[in-house]
Amino acid sequence: MPLITVQLRQRMTRGQCVAFVGAGFSRVCDMPGWLGLLENILSIARESLHSENPSLDSCKTALEHGNYALAASILREALPPADMDDAIRRNFGLHRLDQAKDAQQKRMRERMKNLALAPWAGILTTNYDELIEHGLNQWNHVERVSATGLDPRLGVILNTAPAAGMFFVKLHGSTIGSEIVLSTDEYDRTYIASPQMTAFLTGIMLRYNTVFVGCSLEDEIVRLRRDLTRRFRGMIPTAYALLQETADNRARQSWLRNLAQIETIFYPISDVNHLSLDQFLEEAAEISDPIISAKTSTVSTITLQKYRSAGPIERLRMAGLDNQHIVLLVSRMPDQSLHHRDLVNPTRTLTAEGELLATLSPNELTYRALFLISVGLLDESLDDDGERVYRVSDTVKRAVETMRLRASDGTAVAKKTHASKASRR
Repeated sequence: MPLITVQLRQRMTRGQCVAFVGAGFSRVCDMPGWLGLLENILSIARESLHSENPSLDSCKTALEHGNYALAASILREALPPADMDDAIRRNFGLHRLDQAKDAQQKRMRERMKNLALAPWAGILTTNYDELIEHGLNQWNHVERVSATGLDPRLGVILNTAPAAGMFFVKLHGSTIGSEIVLSTDEYDRTYIASPQMTAFLTGIMLRYNTVFVGCSLEDEIVRLRRDLTRRFRGMIPTAYALLQETADNRARQSWLRNLAQIETIFYPISDVNHLSLDQFLEEAAEISDPIISAKTSTVSTITLQKYRSAGPIERLRMAGLDNQHIVLLVSRMPDQSLHHRDLVNPTRTLTAEGELLATLSPNELTYRALFLISVGLLDESLDDDGERVYRVSDTVKRAVETMRLRASDGTAVAKKTHASKASRR
């Protein structure tokens, strides 16, 4: 069952979504979460400092009681800055990927690839590691602008991000050349007392649909969305959070939706290896594929660039028979327009193309419509009730007329073929 809903898929296709990536993304290659990181640094501190150091005992107690921010503050004060930086790199350097087992490496690289290929307007991360930028460098060659921590460029990054590119921001710093947010004071300075970060995240939340991946939804992020929801009476872009269906997450589902405008996408609590995160990223990457998915198209090897460079008649021919039927269906409707409700229930149109498309699922018909929009064969708009309406693109209307003439006999042949196949099943 798909994790990405039709609505979210549409928003991603239109470039309206920003990924907010947390520590769960990197866990595959044994990069630690916050607790694991602090335990590792505490072990390093005991090696370099006196094992009976009272502050380290206090740190251990804080960890045992779940007070991670206090533990981080104690470690930041106990260790010299150079030793702290070295500890961070030992936990989050790219060498951790190279040292992982083959199966872990393969899975992590697939995650990196799919995240990089998905049609995000931008990516935000609280992770220190370099996995995301490594993936972007390898698999995503669009122009991008980047910033780390409280970089002053946060003020212009949304404005300077190229139309066909993206932005990338590491909110908590990086293992390379920047201050890392670790202790209570640093966290407060970044999220609570910093007008720069608050203004930047506010701009993100009001401009884009934020998609939280591998995150536990930090309190300050939820607080910010609650504040924006209250100020704008709920009229802010919906956010989405991929969460495991625990009792706690299920209990706060309505609260997140109503008070923070965050829709939860649950995956089973039995998925202890979080394979659903891999599935989600794979589905996201497929959205950038001009064919949407090999499962939903008769074409699987022609690139979007080839479609865009082809003439209207050639583009229609390349689209495949089922997609041609959708275009023909739209062209035969009054005013050459078709509502989404009729597309997903094509037999209501009482046309030959509607009968031929009846075997396709509503999701597949929707994915195909999105594909036809992406290659310029259909246009999309909203009616007065906010429902999607499809029309044949002005640039291909003449080509569609030609195709309709050719299809006058071909449709009858296709119907016979279809009926023959059905009788053999």
